[in-house]
Amino acid sequence: MGELQPGLKFNWAGGLEKFPPSLHSHQPWLRRFVDAYIGAHGRHGGVRNALEPAVNLFNMSPQEIFQFCPKCGEQRNAGASTQPFICGVCGFHFYFNPCLAVAAILLGPDDRALVIRRAHEPAKGRLAVPGGFVDIGETAEMAMRREIKEEVNLEVGPLEFLVTATNQYDFRGVVYPVLDIAFVCRAISLEGIAALDGVESYCWLNPAEVSLDEIAFPSIRAALAAFALSHSCG
Repeated sequence: MGELQPGLKFNWAGGLEKFPPSLHSHQPWLRRFVDAYIGAHGRHGGVRNALEPAVNLFNMSPQEIFQFCPKCGEQRNAGASTQPFICGVCGFHFYFNPCLAVAAILLGPDDRALVIRRAHEPAKGRLAVPGGFVDIGETAEMAMRREIKEEVNLEVGPLEFLVTATNQYDFRGVVYPVLDIAFVCRAISLEGIAALDGVESYCWLNPAEVSLDEIAFPSIRAALAAFALSHSCG
């Protein structure tokens, strides 16, 4: 048994013996350890079995994270329903719903679409379109205009609803279910355009020529495909 970090020991027969007080703060370090060990020794036999508990600590859904009632602290019974979470002691109910996000097929004067390259994880370095999560108190339209301004410093005209698509967003050990709402819009002016919040760079591409394999998220691929279909139909 080796000491990996204060409060965190690894037992090669039984996996993680003791969890740190804040698991999330240790996840980047633990992931690097697991990846390095597997790279050196291979993912096979006893090594794989020993590391499996550590690997499973990554990327949990909100339902999996809710192991204790947030109201009374009672532990969830094994096999209990996860949707909704129902506390067997105090009766507290909690429904797990998808996060709402928005995405823009943002067209310029020549009908090319603005495509960005993501500066941060998840999907760092991959292509996407302007967009992000809807904040509490916002409409989807308000969030769309805010995200475009924050990411590329543009103002747009009317927003035309395009399609909705499901997605998942893996961030710091949590897999968030997401419902993306895609809009089509046009830039009022290109003056002042810049790669800002979360954007490494940007370019203008014909939507029909964007390689879907380079797009970060399936919901964005679905939006581009829907736009191409609607455009081909006139």
